[in-house]
Amino acid sequence: MFALVLSASAFAALSPKYADWAKGPEQWLMTRDDWRAWRNVKTDEEAKQFIDLFWVRRDPTVGTLRNEFREEFDGRVAYADEHFKSDRGKRGALTEVGRVYILLGSPKTSSTGERMSMVAAMGGSESVQGAASGSAASTGGGPAGIADSGYKMAGQMGARIEWEYARPGELGLTGHVYFIEDITTHDFHYDPQRSNVAGALASMIQKYVVNPNITAVPEWAQPPKLEYKEVQSAGEVEEVTTSTPVKGTTTIKQGGKVVEVVVQPAGAPGAHDLALIADSRAIRPQADSDPFAAVVHKSSFGKSDDVAFMFQYCRPAVDAVRTKLKFAILLSGKVGGENVDIEVPEDETTAEPVKSMPGCSIVRGSIPASSLQPGSYSFTIRVTDPATSQSYNLAQDFKVE
Repeated sequence: MFALVLSASAFAALSPKYADWAKGPEQWLMTRDDWRAWRNVKTDEEAKQFIDLFWVRRDPTVGTLRNEFREEFDGRVAYADEHFKSDRGKRGALTEVGRVYILLGSPKTSSTGERMSMVAAMGGSESVQGAASGSAASTGGGPAGIADSGYKMAGQMGARIEWEYARPGELGLTGHVYFIEDITTHDFHYDPQRSNVAGALASMIQKYVVNPNITAVPEWAQPPKLEYKEVQSAGEVEEVTTSTPVKGTTTIKQGGKVVEVVVQPAGAPGAHDLALIADSRAIRPQADSDPFAAVVHKSSFGKSDDVAFMFQYCRPAVDAVRTKLKFAILLSGKVGGENVDIEVPEDETTAEPVKSMPGCSIVRGSIPASSLQPGSYSFTIRVTDPATSQSYNLAQDFKVE
C-alpha cells in the first residue's frame, strides 16, 4: 500500500500532457527498466527527457532527426484505433488485438470464425452449430453402453480470429495467432496456449531497443530550436542582418543583447515544387549537400509501382522548425473514356526539415498504383498550414500503364 501511495503522489505533479503517457499505446513497448524509470519521474521536464530518450533508444537511424520506428509505430496505432475498437468503446490500440498488431505488425492473412451456439448432453456427445443457422443442436446419447443422463447444457462459444504471419519464426511465434472472444465482455484475447504469443511479444519489446547504451538524448535527436528571452532594457531595439551562420539570418538585439534569431527560408515561401517520383525513400532531408540527388522523377507508373510524391514547404525557421501541415489529395482522370475522381481524405503530417535549406521542409508519401486503373490522371494536392491558415493547390499529371 505504501508503495502505491508513493507512486501515485509522484505522478500527481505531472501535467495532464504527461501524467497518462504510460497508459497509452506506448505502454506496449516499455521494458521493465522503462517502467522502473517512469515511476521515478516527478516533473514535466523529467517526463519529457524520459520520452525523448525512450524514442531515441528505438531509432534505427542514429544521427538523423527522423525516427522511422516511431513513424511506423504511429501508423500501427492509427490502424489499430480504426479497426480494433472494442464493443464497449475501448480504444483499438489499447485492446489485446491492438497490442499484438502494434508489436508484431500486420499479419499476412486474417480469418474470422463466427460466434457459435452449443448444446451438450452431460455424459453424452456434444454438438456445436453456428448461431446464425438457427437450427437445434443434436443431443444424442453417450458412448455405447452408457445411457443418456438427460441433463443438458446450452450456451455459446465466442468468435475466433486467426492471424497468419509470413515469417513467424522471426517474430518468435511457433504458429498462427488465435484470438478468442469473451462472450461476456465481447473482448478478444489471444490464446496463451498456442504459438507462444507471450514470448513473441516479450522478444519484440526487447528487439525494438536498438540503442540501449544511449543514456541521454543526443544533440542530433533534438529539433533545432531558438529560445525567446525577455530582456529588461530601456535601450532601443536594433535589427542587424548578418551573413553568418546562414545567409538571410536576422539577429534581433535589444540593449546590446541578442533577443532572437530569425532564419529566413532558403527557398520560396509556402508550398511548392510538387514532384511525382519513383521512390520517396530516395530523399535525404538530413544530407549535408543536395537532399534530392538520388530522386528519380516520373510521369508514368506501372501497376506494380507506387506513385510517390513530394513537395517543399518553406517559412521562417523561428516560427516552425517542424511544421505541422494538413493536406488532401484528389486524383482525377480518364479511364476507358469515362471521368474518374478519387479523393484521399484530409490528413495531418509533420514536414521534415531539410538540413541544407534553412527554413524549408519536405512532405513525402505514396499511393499504390495497383489501386488505379490504367489511364491518364491529374494529381492535385491541397496543402493547408493551420498556423497561418494559408492554403496552396499543387498539381502534376501522370499516367498509369
